[in-house]
Amino acid sequence: MLKRNRVKSTIKNGGVVYGVLVALPSPALIEMSALAGFDFVIIDQEHGAISPETLENMIRAAEATEICPLVRIRDSQPESILAALDRGAQGIVVPHMANPEQASQVARACRFYPRGNRGMAAAGRSSGFGTIPPTEFFDMANDETFLMIMIEDQEGVEKIDQILAVEGIDAILAGAGDLAQAYGVPGQPSHPRTQEMVAKIFTAAQKANVPFCAIVKDSAGAKNWEERGAKCFLTGDDQRIIFAAFRNLISSIKR
Repeated sequence: MLKRNRVKSTIKNGGVVYGVLVALPSPALIEMSALAGFDFVIIDQEHGAISPETLENMIRAAEATEICPLVRIRDSQPESILAALDRGAQGIVVPHMANPEQASQVARACRFYPRGNRGMAAAGRSSGFGTIPPTEFFDMANDETFLMIMIEDQEGVEKIDQILAVEGIDAILAGAGDLAQAYGVPGQPSHPRTQEMVAKIFTAAQKANVPFCAIVKDSAGAKNWEERGAKCFLTGDDQRIIFAAFRNLISSIKR
């Protein structure tokens, strides 16, 4: 059921939010993320094996533990956006944003008339199965839905200013892994060429007054980005975190 989006309001009021990406199809991981202290979770349908039914239960787990559920969809199609929002997602993360036309289509697909053309499911779970009056639900959904876009390709970098001029974008994330591939240094997100593109995206976001979500691995990285003006931080993904914990545990036992 649609709720007030605390991540969106926190960023708007100058606060800082921290999130984690979850690709494994497990509602329990959503609960753990919330209890660990994260503000939001990005449920990953792009690379994760998450079915519609499991997605809905992961969103329920987020609602129960009061963490903001964002969903990274597989593509930028309106049908993919609608499916995630109808399951109860409080926001959408769109990969590979390439141009302003695509950004406009996505922004409109996230909102109802007059700000968009999102399809209506008045009796679905996002509207409390119809317990929220339609006009109230439409207005609230338009205000609370959070749209984060990802720039991961050369076209997106080249058209970054036009993309950020599109109304309805709430945050932007630079996908360093894919940018490294796009600029000829695959597997090297820290390469100077890759980081040059990340910096270009960040500068454009600052100029357009669009919040930038920084990917950070430690407190030093978070401090550096916060000093530069970032207010949103993605700290890692479940598979890397769990694998590292397993490896560290067995390594400490086998000494």
